[in-house]
Amino acid sequence: GASQDVRQSAAANLASQCEGVLKGKLNSQQLHALQDLHLLPCFAGLVGDISANESKWAVMLDHLEPETVMPDSWRKEEVSMGNQVLQDTLIIKALRPDRVIFTGVRLVETVLGKGFVEMPGFNLAEVIDKDSKASSPIMMVSVPGFDPSGKVTDLAQSTSKSLTSAAMGSEEGFAIADKAIMAGSKAGTWVLLK
Repeated sequence: GASQDVRQSAAANLASQCEGVLKGKLNSQQLHALQDLHLLPCFAGLVGDISANESKWAVMLDHLEPETVMPDSWRKEEVSMGNQVLQDTLIIKALRPDRVIFTGVRLVETVLGKGFVEMPGFNLAEVIDKDSKASSPIMMVSVPGFDPSGKVTDLAQSTSKSLTSAAMGSEEGFAIADKAIMAGSKAGTWVLLK
């Protein structure tokens, strides 16, 4: 009972502290997220700093790229660059959730290196040459609206490979696919199942 009352009064005090900062600029979701951050030891000075430097924090809130103008006067101790970017990402998540993806990319690049999030170009011919063998199928999964079958057809034509294509949406399609796979495994031809 008593410890519950202490926590509730501490939470009430924190809530009133948070509600007093950046009046009119933060919605209830942002206030709640700020309270949650403030409970973490590394963010203990955050609410006080926001109160003391409201103009800097208001600029950050209104900026198109708030992660580039993040005040850091609230930090009480020196932290590694990775931890600093992580803290910035958590603050952005709380106060400007629309920018989390950008700070998340920055966090990944800081920790794992520049270019980590960049996808290399997909070269089907290279995959066929280096990463496949005739007895193993290659499965391509794509997002809705993108059909890789054109790339397969083009590659088959450019390499003079025989290609049989089968749509897998019906019983008849399954029968055609089975026949094509059997014939392809014997003759060494390609089979494209869609």
